[in-house]
Amino acid sequence: LLTGVRWGEMTATTWSDVELDDKLLRLRATTTKTKRARTIPLVDDVVSALRELREKTRAALGRAPEPADFVFLTPMGEPWSGVFNNAQRAFHEVLRRAGIEKRDVHGRSATIHGLRHTFVTMLARARVPLIEAQHLAGHSDPRLTAARYTHLHAEDLRSAVDKLPRFDGGGAATERRA
Repeated sequence: LLTGVRWGEMTATTWSDVELDDKLLRLRATTTKTKRARTIPLVDDVVSALRELREKTRAALGRAPEPADFVFLTPMGEPWSGVFNNAQRAFHEVLRRAGIEKRDVHGRSATIHGLRHTFVTMLARARVPLIEAQHLAGHSDPRLTAARYTHLHAEDLRSAVDKLPRFDGGGAATERRA
């Protein structure tokens, strides 16, 4: 949700890919869909969660995680297999515990991949330039980022129309104060 990484990129992440002190996640070209490496800056909440995860992994393994160890493991402590259904079931359990419906009022389903859409939409709402959102999401074309991953609603666009001039009764334009 706060990194925009794909499921396959996430499950392939090892501790050598995470630089907690520099707050960076380095995705190797061999693990990305586009076969291009990218580096994602991490927000403090993600760094804290990764530090906590590292300590839980240490306790579970009885040793410090090694650089080649996967960061994200199944609830059983195993690397995620190619079977995505188990991850989706775990995701739905998280939604249930959080009191979030699997389907919204428009019939759209909450999915792990949907978190990437939410990430890109949050970037757009924060007025992050499209080219930066494209790079963070690992898209090859900004049109994909804009057209398929950015979901804005009327309220998201209000500040844009608030910048339009006002017209007095005689048709003269005056500046709006936003």
